Amino acid sequence: MHGREGRPVNPLTTFVRSLGNGGALRNAQTVLDAHRHEDWLVQGLARRLESTGPTPATVDPRIAAATVTTAA
Repeated sequence: MHGREGRPVNPLTTFVRSLGNGGALRNAQTVLDAHRHEDWLVQGLARRLESTGPTPATVDPRIAAATVTTAA
């Protein structure tokens, strides 16, 4: 298949051009929505870890020191 100027036509380029601006905008919006959802999940997991994990103020330094092992 050849274009107007006699050069071969790339089917992918033809497909992308057929989408037009509306298709490009929909694709961009889909990507943005996916990123927002991922950010929401990561923030939720971070909050969950912060609320369930020990904080330095709650860890007894004697216990913390006893559980640390050093490489010989």
